[in-house]
Amino acid sequence: MRAMLRLLLAMLLLAPVAAGAQDMPRERILSFVSDVHIARNGDLDVTETIRVLALGQEIRRGIQRDFPTRYSTALGQRVSVGFTILSVQRDGQDEHHALLDLSNGVRVRIGQADVMLPPGEHVYAIRYRTTRQIHYGGDSDELYWNATGTGWTFPIDVAEARITLPSPAPFGARAVYTGPQGATLHDAEVIAERPGYIAFRTTRPLGPAEGLTVAAAFPKGVLEAPDGGRRLGWWLQDWAALATAIAAFVGLIAYYVRAWLKAGRNPRPGTVVPLFTPPDDLDPAACRYIARMAFDDRAFTAAIVDLGVRGRLHIDQADGGWFSKGTTTLSRTEGEARKAPPAPEAAMRDALFAEGESIALKQANHKRLQAARTALQTGLQSAYEGTMFRTNSGWAIAGVFAMILAIMLIAMVGILTNPGGTIPGQIWIALAMPALLLLAWGLWTLARPRKGCLGALIWGFFGLALLGAAVAGFVTFVAAIDNGIYAVFLPLALLPLVVSAFWWIYAPTREGRAVMDRIAGFRHYLGIAEEDRLEALHPPEKTPELFERYLPYAIALDVENRWAARFARVLAAAAAAGGTAQGLAWYSGRGNMWDDAGGFARDVGSALASTVSSASATPGSSSGSSGGGSSGGGGGGGGGSGW
Repeated sequence: MRAMLRLLLAMLLLAPVAAGAQDMPRERILSFVSDVHIARNGDLDVTETIRVLALGQEIRRGIQRDFPTRYSTALGQRVSVGFTILSVQRDGQDEHHALLDLSNGVRVRIGQADVMLPPGEHVYAIRYRTTRQIHYGGDSDELYWNATGTGWTFPIDVAEARITLPSPAPFGARAVYTGPQGATLHDAEVIAERPGYIAFRTTRPLGPAEGLTVAAAFPKGVLEAPDGGRRLGWWLQDWAALATAIAAFVGLIAYYVRAWLKAGRNPRPGTVVPLFTPPDDLDPAACRYIARMAFDDRAFTAAIVDLGVRGRLHIDQADGGWFSKGTTTLSRTEGEARKAPPAPEAAMRDALFAEGESIALKQANHKRLQAARTALQTGLQSAYEGTMFRTNSGWAIAGVFAMILAIMLIAMVGILTNPGGTIPGQIWIALAMPALLLLAWGLWTLARPRKGCLGALIWGFFGLALLGAAVAGFVTFVAAIDNGIYAVFLPLALLPLVVSAFWWIYAPTREGRAVMDRIAGFRHYLGIAEEDRLEALHPPEKTPELFERYLPYAIALDVENRWAARFARVLAAAAAAGGTAQGLAWYSGRGNMWDDAGGFARDVGSALASTVSSASATPGSSSGSSGGGSSGGGGGGGGGSGW
């Protein structure tokens, strides 16, 4: 009972406070007058007189007026209008103001951060000039004007829009719209009209985020029709960046078509005829390198197995049991006198055993394995790149630079032709970019024939100029995005083509194409399943020695499983006849060539390739987790707030 009495007493005591809070005055715009004077050329000279009640709630230092300068058309294209502040006053005196860039326009912040506004009524007068706000029709011209904007955080008691023509002429059709963005209410009326002048006023207060929009048509001839030069300037503002982007896009495609026709188009393949010996006395890694025009871990694996078959190393695949993966170890051997390995394999072997007579295939030894891999790759490149095939990397690298330059060019054109929101600093940086590139080119031409200190000095200045151009390009790119010039992204649609060019631009020489055909013929022999198709060609007799000799080639050409399947019976028969007593001199481990040829081929093929790939990778270089009209329409608009 006592608790209830205390609650009732508290409610009685707080009731006047709550009522007083409701009766407290709130900040508002007491009147908003947009006075628009239209010049003969169609430019608008606008004075906004805004009388506010400031109580230190939101309006503590002044007000902010947001004005949109960029609009989107039905096609999604950004259209920019001009906006220039002429003067800002408060209570009849010039007032400090700053311009802040917004995503779609400009914010005029009036007041100073360290100066508080005295409470009471204040009158702000903002005068600015704006362009491209007139709709030029066939029979008449029109101003469709969002007088207040629909973005104000305060209510507006009364709003007026006044339009003055450059000469006395009667107004034709007119309309008013009030309410939030997109509303079609008509809570406003014409309060004054005479030739060359018309005024509108709201008939009810506007709430926060509500505004007044007016439209008035007038006869042709009152304004000068924009000439060709001015229309061209507007077109450039709206479409220059997109037109440049489309031209760059088409140009990049044309470049890659030409690159393919000149460099990437392969000679026609010849007829593939089965061969029973390695073509041109090539080793396994060379066969794979030439056939794929690239180096990979399987070429490395095939070279390891080939060294084993040649008696130059021993492969030990130790079984780790239930709880261990096991370890593969390579050991140096001299073995029986067999054919010496080619130079790339010999260099690989030297790198493998540079620090000892054996090496375990585990990631702790990745540096030695990478050194051996690099030695083999370097040897193959030296022997066959340029003679068997050409990488044509110059075309691919030039394509990357062409795409970057295209993006920079689009950004520069967009900045220079889009004044809405662009600040002078961005324009100067955009202009500096081609100047620095030109300077870098000039320094490069000077530096190439020179050596010594002078050459080094010129090369240094070349690097600085190139770095400056890159920084200017990046800043211009960011500024273009800030200004809504999204056409800069169009060339990036070709990024898959640009990146993939580093592979498809490779092309065999005529000699290389013939060698590839012979490699394909040898692969056909190694991997064919229907042996009766080869009988008429008299293939060599299938023996354990033949299986062993060509196994590295089968691994290199991805047919080791088929090669093993063809020899399963031969190897099993040899085992039954007691031919396995000596085993394999170059291999020991869980695999058994005689009883399970397919399993053995997998162990020294795909399984060993996987082990080699994992062991030679740098730690941390891979991951295992991959898997009609309306309020707010027309020009003008925006809104505002206090600060």
